Amino acid sequence: MSTAYITADGKSYNTADYAAANGVEESTVIVSYTFDKEGKATCTAVGATVEGTYTFDGKTLQTKFTGSEPAFEYDAEKDLLSNKDATTGITSVMSRMTETETTAAAEDNAEAETEANAENNADGEAEAEANEE
Repeated sequence: MSTAYITADGKSYNTADYAAANGVEESTVIVSYTFDKEGKATCTAVGATVEGTYTFDGKTLQTKFTGSEPAFEYDAEKDLLSNKDATTGITSVMSRMTETETTAAAEDNAEAETEANAENNADGEAEAEANEE
């Protein structure tokens, strides 16, 4: 699961601070991947889940999803995956989480997304009422 972002100029942020710096909800910057022993990969971000495949050579984890093939470098000493976006220069750092931690984080993200959607709906209704008057 994404736990940190390092910008092109070297500034490091945890997910909450990175989201705040970019004016977005934290749930929109958290990405999680699961990898099974048969080479199946699953990526979940912003409430959407996609499935694909992966290969791992002990140092590089190469994923393959429809329209996206991110490669991650593995740091065995720190047990971290990282991926540098060639376009933005931002490095995403991912930490291993237990299944319990992953489930709890997914539930927190879903709850935050539901709250944000409710806020947006309330704002839209208030705006519609104001426009009717």
